[in-house]
Amino acid sequence: MSCQAETSLVETSFAPRVRDRGERLPDCPHCGDMLVAPDISMFDGQDADGRGLVRHVWSCESCGERSETAVLVVH
Repeated sequence: MSCQAETSLVETSFAPRVRDRGERLPDCPHCGDMLVAPDISMFDGQDADGRGLVRHVWSCESCGERSETAVLVVH
């Protein structure tokens, strides 16, 4: 019998706040604390127009919830 943790991802479209040193980091959509670095980043391919999507999966160190952001990359 395997024990597997269930994780639900919440797709968000929140804009990152500019930090003191000009860093652009998102806030946790669940508790509002700053997210430091994504757990996973992945590139979801490229279309004929040269656009691609980069997805980031984040875990909040404060509340433990997970969330996902996506960035459109245009060449």
